[in-house]
Amino acid sequence: IPGLGASTVKGHSGEFILYRRSGKLIAAWCGRRHSYEGVGWEPVVLPVEILRRMGCETVLLTNASGGINPALRPGDFVIIRTAWLYSEYGKNFCKTMMQLTASKPQLKVVFDQVGTPTYAADLAEAILTIIDQEEWDSGIYHFSNEGVCSWYDFTKMIAEYNGTTKCNVQPCHSDEFPSTVTRPSYSVVDKAKITETFGIEVPYWPESLKRCISNLKN
Repeated sequence: IPGLGASTVKGHSGEFILYRRSGKLIAAWCGRRHSYEGVGWEPVVLPVEILRRMGCETVLLTNASGGINPALRPGDFVIIRTAWLYSEYGKNFCKTMMQLTASKPQLKVVFDQVGTPTYAADLAEAILTIIDQEEWDSGIYHFSNEGVCSWYDFTKMIAEYNGTTKCNVQPCHSDEFPSTVTRPSYSVVDKAKITETFGIEVPYWPESLKRCISNLKN
């Protein structure tokens, strides 16, 4: 598809999937494009217009360039913004820290960036719940797991569930790891709208992390 942007991060290559669920034809565009990585909302527009011309009646977006132009009226869009996504598949923070805590005696992880991990399986379940409803209440929604933590807290819990607590995980400041992008210090999102509108139950992040690591180890 012309203009279908590639993912900005290695290991998050984009995929375009067509399938049918509950009598609806579904088009899923998967990838990673973050505003803080220098990607604007404009690359999302052309593929969406192409999907419309293909006959798509409703478009659901997750984490679309970190957000859509605030001036854009959603119309029949269901836009889901998410953060700190991980799963059993591809390259992600959880899998990386499982490997590092198992192979290194000591590790430094930033504690001054706070958010909520999002298990991809929980996000997928939320999307399917929305798809299966007879009518969609269009708008912009947020989804992550429940709770709040830093990347340091996240790593400590990963090591605990992975059985690699011998690694000495130490907290540090973000400026100890210079980066070409400035990551937000606070990424917690309010999920009240999506839970109240669609009746979605959101698991606590340590519970979902435990499920993911259990699946990886088994």
